[in-house]
Amino acid sequence: MEPSMTGPGMPPGHELLDALPMPILVVDDDVRILYHNQAAGLLVGPQPSQVLRRRAGDVLHCVNAAATPDGCGRAVACRDCRIRGGVGESIRGGRVARARAKVQLHSAGGIQELHLLITTAPLLPPGRSDSVLLILEDISELTAIKGLLPICARCKSIRQDTQYWQRLESYLTSCLDVEFTHGLCPACARELYPDIFTDRE
Repeated sequence: MEPSMTGPGMPPGHELLDALPMPILVVDDDVRILYHNQAAGLLVGPQPSQVLRRRAGDVLHCVNAAATPDGCGRAVACRDCRIRGGVGESIRGGRVARARAKVQLHSAGGIQELHLLITTAPLLPPGRSDSVLLILEDISELTAIKGLLPICARCKSIRQDTQYWQRLESYLTSCLDVEFTHGLCPACARELYPDIFTDRE
């Protein structure tokens, strides 16, 4: 694959950034995109010329950016933007900032809601203190199972939104990408096989 951008504006270590599988942007204090790695190209679009020097909310089609003609960072809701807050904290404080955020983006199918883990860090060397690394990790799948789940009191099946009941193991496997092995805890082993398992084992 070709690097996402070339030229004198490339940040130090850009080859390493392009090798990482998570979307990484280099932004200024107004969250204008100065660089993005290859993984971020899937999020912001493959043409750097259409992305560079534009504010991230405008490029990502944030609903708040679209709420005002002035775009990203200018709407009332932008005051509470976790991305802008993290970028500002990294520039002012010179430190790494992490926050979780729920963002809404316009997409072809309507409004898409994403849960993001946002990490910002000042770009080194110190001469580039007005630039920040911005990492956007989609944690939507991890947060999907947070909250109340309808579970059968007897068989422990999980009710889906479609009223379909799914075994607990199947549900967790599909949501968390884990596999299960089965065994018996000591109490169940003693109850099911009292001749084999005793209280001392």
